[in-house]
Amino acid sequence: MIQTRLKKNFITSWQLSVATASVFLGFLLSIQFKSQAEQRSLNVPSRRVEDLANLLRNSEEKRTSLEKTLVDLRGEVEKMKKGSVLTEAKKKEPESKGMLVVTGLIPLFGPGITVTISDSQNPLENGENPANGVVHDEDLLKIVNVLHASGAEAISINGNRLISTSEISCAGPTILVNKTRVAPPFEIVAIGNGDTMSAGLKMRGGVLETLAPFGLVAKIEKKDSIQIPAYNGSLDFKYSKPVSASSAKEDT
Repeated sequence: MIQTRLKKNFITSWQLSVATASVFLGFLLSIQFKSQAEQRSLNVPSRRVEDLANLLRNSEEKRTSLEKTLVDLRGEVEKMKKGSVLTEAKKKEPESKGMLVVTGLIPLFGPGITVTISDSQNPLENGENPANGVVHDEDLLKIVNVLHASGAEAISINGNRLISTSEISCAGPTILVNKTRVAPPFEIVAIGNGDTMSAGLKMRGGVLETLAPFGLVAKIEKKDSIQIPAYNGSLDFKYSKPVSASSAKEDT
């Protein structure tokens, strides 16, 4: 009886150990399977994100290439337009010379003056507006208007030739001239009678005298020969059209 009881107890303990080991092993396998499944599920979005990133990068490169092509094509169109104007002008000598000078499509040289002006270097006083010591677009406009009124035949600002459609406008800390950003010091070059233009700028109560109290002092130099480049901006007229002889008769 004792031997039989011992045998039964041994078998029961062994079965219990096997069962416990089986449950523990099954638990470990389930955890491993779940971990692998989660890893696979995470890998799919990661690959998707990488594919989308590559696609976006390729799209950006194509867009940049297309923008460069567009800029090049616009440049070619502008060259063709200017070439057409020059060709027509050459066919109509001698009046072509005057037309090219007025349109600004050829560089010019001759006697004139240079006007150099920059922001004030004076320290600000208590409560003083910092904008008072800054050269603004309207200051350049006033100087250019005085030069025109004094007989200037051609004017440029920091190398940008001014024509009838040129704009001088504010663009934050800089100024736009022919849609090109320019910053101080501003060098205004004008071809014409140097004495007359200089006198116009120095006139009592004139533009330079009104700027001086704010530390905006202009330096004027008269020169025997200066050069002004040709206009290199756009000549795209969307609404204006030349009036032909026939259309002029119809209007009358």
